[in-house]
Amino acid sequence: MVPSSCRFLAFSLTISIVLLSWFLAQYFHTRLPTAVTKISPADKFVAAAAKSHLDRLTNYGPRPTGSYENEVQAVRFLVSRLERIARQANSSRIGMEVDVQTVDGSFYLDKFAGVGLAQQYSGLQNVVARLAPKSDKFIKRPAVLINCHFDSVPQGPGASDDGVSCAVMLEIVRVIMNSKRIILNNDIIFLFNGAEEYILPASHGFITKHPWASDIKAFLNLEAAGSGGRELLFQSGPGHSWLLQAYIRSAPHPFGSVLGQEIFQSGIIPSDTDFRIFRDFGQIPGLDIAFVKEGFVYHTEFDTSDRVPLGTIQRAGDNVLAVTVRLARKKNLGLDSSNSSAVFYDLLGLKMISYSSWAGVVLNMVAIALTCAMIHEDVQKFSKKMDVETKVCLKVILLFMLTECLSVVVSVACNALLGLTLGMLGYSMTWYSRPTLLFFLYSVPTIYIILFMLQQAKLYLVKWTKLQPTELFIERFYLHAMSLVFAALCLLLTVTGFNSAFVFSTSLLFPAAWWITAKYLANYRSWKSFLLYNLLQIVPLTMWSYMIQLIMMIFVPIMGRRGVSGNPDIILGVASAIFTISVFQFVFPIIISIRKQFFLKTVCAISFFLTLLIITMFGKGFPYSGDHSSPTPQRISVYHTLRTIPTSQGLVTDGGFLIGRWDYHWSHLLTEHVPEYSSGQVMDLAACQARLGCGVPMHGRTLKGNEGTLWLNTSQPRIDLARQTRLQEVSRVVSGDQTNLTLDVSGPSRIMLVLAPLPGVKITAWSLSETASTSMEWRVGVPAYSIQLVRG
Repeated sequence: MVPSSCRFLAFSLTISIVLLSWFLAQYFHTRLPTAVTKISPADKFVAAAAKSHLDRLTNYGPRPTGSYENEVQAVRFLVSRLERIARQANSSRIGMEVDVQTVDGSFYLDKFAGVGLAQQYSGLQNVVARLAPKSDKFIKRPAVLINCHFDSVPQGPGASDDGVSCAVMLEIVRVIMNSKRIILNNDIIFLFNGAEEYILPASHGFITKHPWASDIKAFLNLEAAGSGGRELLFQSGPGHSWLLQAYIRSAPHPFGSVLGQEIFQSGIIPSDTDFRIFRDFGQIPGLDIAFVKEGFVYHTEFDTSDRVPLGTIQRAGDNVLAVTVRLARKKNLGLDSSNSSAVFYDLLGLKMISYSSWAGVVLNMVAIALTCAMIHEDVQKFSKKMDVETKVCLKVILLFMLTECLSVVVSVACNALLGLTLGMLGYSMTWYSRPTLLFFLYSVPTIYIILFMLQQAKLYLVKWTKLQPTELFIERFYLHAMSLVFAALCLLLTVTGFNSAFVFSTSLLFPAAWWITAKYLANYRSWKSFLLYNLLQIVPLTMWSYMIQLIMMIFVPIMGRRGVSGNPDIILGVASAIFTISVFQFVFPIIISIRKQFFLKTVCAISFFLTLLIITMFGKGFPYSGDHSSPTPQRISVYHTLRTIPTSQGLVTDGGFLIGRWDYHWSHLLTEHVPEYSSGQVMDLAACQARLGCGVPMHGRTLKGNEGTLWLNTSQPRIDLARQTRLQEVSRVVSGDQTNLTLDVSGPSRIMLVLAPLPGVKITAWSLSETASTSMEWRVGVPAYSIQLVRG
């Protein structure tokens, strides 16, 4: 494979191919279309117009449910914009009906945050617009739903989450209302829902209670877990492959992967969207689309409209408009009830590839079969050429496979130990503001380990087989060993039903293509053969780089809000080892031919120790940044709290600051600037076992989230009586061994209750949902129930 002449040039070319693939993937992750700034023609999406809607909406500031900004100002703005669009529309064919829904209700979210959540809501508002042909005004027709939410978290104005989606929808309404070419065989319903951040109640109110809900046959849910960049299709279905095909065939800037869908639905990402409500309570198929770049500003004061580029808005608008129009044109919408799933992924945002799951299984099996056939032929060929038994060749492949597995185990163990050590020394999350450090901290040691293991494998090969193998033999059989590892992983994922097995099967096709083509070349070690192998590797290398960059783009910011438990350096250190080995999988057959590895090992060692030195000795290891152009803030919640707790002297009311951390790192600089932190009471396991919720308000979504919080005694906050949370018993009816309690709860617009029954007592039913259920425990064997009350 590696030519016998100019070997240094050959290795340099391979390294260049790897770097080219990585930077090529990086380029396509940042590529945005040119924004349209003038409304001409009238039926074209204009990013500048949508941006003006976004600026106006975010100028109201944070819009939590129940606030004046959300319930009055935002609702008035949306209604007035929709009415203005209707007045100024040029089309005489399409009409629009606007409705403001005020809704009450209750429901239970099974296994929300892993434990479940019961909700009761009242007075929530949804702004709904329905577009339909004027000629069919009195005909009941199927409809497509497009959803955003205009509320935000209290911490920030929510420009990306989810103001920009609402702005995009307003501009799409204008485009459709002014178009003379768009045909509506189905109505389009635009839902601007007013309460998503408080765990999805407004979408539930719409899909279960609005009179238009029964007409909806498909939906698009627009969300955000970041700011700017490209919007990612990360969930589709369930089933109904025609819906995914509508996106694939119409979206001009596709970006999505079944891998993202399977990761999200596994529960690894601590989030949920209105997609779940429409799917589970409306029994409707849909597409879930979200911005994922720059998740550092998600749910912070930095989520402002100036961080949303016009190119981002244009891209989202073009895609959503195209998919919406295609679904609106589709005849017999929703009648295709196929439950088959699909394999889908984009090629660098240029084109979407999709095929049915059964076709994916066939493709995976073909790739595995090609790999086995390739290995079989080479084993027969080399055993005759070298005059050895075939089992010797098979032993060589087994040795190289064991080398690969051992490289993974050693790399994972070393990176986990390194992450643990950095965490214990107070240098955790040093890569948070500078993700490139992950490469030098964890990928570089992995490369060093790989080089060492490859060298040892060559030495052991001679000792174990008593052969003097040629370089061609070593390269070829290491390639086969790597192919078998990928084939085994592909087979495992295929058998267990994961559509993301495509990442392995597609990677296998390119070495197979090289092997088939190289058979017709006179010399396997010629430059023609070598160049062909490297050129073919550009595709899988770029694909893996593209996928890994997307995963890191999502998960690095998540480490800043996943809670205090679990050292993220161990998590990302292990991930970096696996990703590094995956990227270099089919480069190993070239690397193993390097005769003198001293230079590469030295470069790896120096770069790693320099990185450690810079982090530990030169103060560059601080994880966070307040740079306004690229902020990576630490998330700490501080609640000035009034609490009443039971003591041996009876009920006692006191005040304090509850400090809740959202990530693993705790800097000594915080204690230096706020000395009171060092004198606070840490809510440890003992405190949390003694009192429900550790005796403090809920921080996070489960009781576990209260462990590690800090309580500082201080003066009681002044809270108006009308805003204080009060729980009173209205009635108690005893019948045999059952007691029916009626409770009255009053207070602010959002109240979280946690109930835990006494020993021997069981909650069998309540008015919130059909069954009283929970997966959360306070103590062993003592269930705890989360209940949220939300008022608009």
